[in-house]
Amino acid sequence: MRGGAWPLFGLLAVGACQSKSAQGPTGAQIEIATETGTPLPTSIELVWLDGSKQLRQWRVPEAGELSPGEAGAVSVFVDVEPSSAGPRRVIARGFNGSSPISEGAERLTVPAAGWVTVRVTLAAGSLPDRDGDGVPDKIDDCPAQFDPCSPVDASAVDTRPGPETAGRDGPDGGPNPPDDRPQDLRPDVPPDIAGERPPFANGNGTGLKGEYYDDKVFTPTLLKLTRLDVRIDFNWGTTSPAPTIDSDSFSVRWTGQVQPRYSDTYTFYVSYDDGVRLWVNGQMLINDFVNGPQREKSGKIDLLAGQKYDIRLEYFESTGPAACQLFWSSFWQAREIVPTSQLYPAAFGDGGM
Repeated sequence: MRGGAWPLFGLLAVGACQSKSAQGPTGAQIEIATETGTPLPTSIELVWLDGSKQLRQWRVPEAGELSPGEAGAVSVFVDVEPSSAGPRRVIARGFNGSSPISEGAERLTVPAAGWVTVRVTLAAGSLPDRDGDGVPDKIDDCPAQFDPCSPVDASAVDTRPGPETAGRDGPDGGPNPPDDRPQDLRPDVPPDIAGERPPFANGNGTGLKGEYYDDKVFTPTLLKLTRLDVRIDFNWGTTSPAPTIDSDSFSVRWTGQVQPRYSDTYTFYVSYDDGVRLWVNGQMLINDFVNGPQREKSGKIDLLAGQKYDIRLEYFESTGPAACQLFWSSFWQAREIVPTSQLYPAAFGDGGM
């Protein structure tokens, strides 16, 4: 998950030399560093997994304490109940503002007694993820298939306070509150303990066709750029998408098809500044093509798993910051940026829908 759709809990980033004798009985020290030449992030998102199930997701605002290279690491401490010790995976993602710029991932095993240290090095861009399940191939037991190894996929974040947490006081700040609820319980999606989750259809899409115009009304003669956008997750700030496009007056039309994983009623959300219109299967879900500050609107539509539906998203920027992000969710689908695997571009040379 890359869209900020879940509550994020602060972690303490402290010097890697903190004495382990001052820590709780069991847990992990995660050292986060940047690969040489990789830009430093302004914040870090940390994802903590048991198998392919995402137990926690936190934002580490103290990422500013990072310095270039492996020697400039910061550390995060995660308490684990001794009874829950065992294999874990960790994903760290670096952000510049709301835009992801780097990623790292590692496996580790939390001992029943004592602490383990693992270093996660952020490299520029995103790690390969062939099946699009949110778990990089590097730490995915089934990298070529969507989530066959676990009944709950990596987008299934559990935000409850519980035994695997990290607080600003670090692991020596006292015990975490007990949590006797099943680990598979999720706040937004029913558990798949008895196989209730319906069949899903993971796609092999590559993104949407993006057409960029140097005005706000899609004048054909002012089309300056046509490209493949792997997802709609943009925060241009006060810059523009390309040197030939004005930063304060441009528009973008994304066209292609979207393929739901589940047969369900889907909600599509767009977060944007200034205006957008969204159609799915010819039905207008959002119509807010007016100037305004950063905001979000949504619309619902019934879709069938595996079927491809036409999608068109139109966006314009007037003045000030520019941003546009496309999310979806349903009863079975946790909210996320619509992933690359479920998006198929319109033919290039085709004006779209």
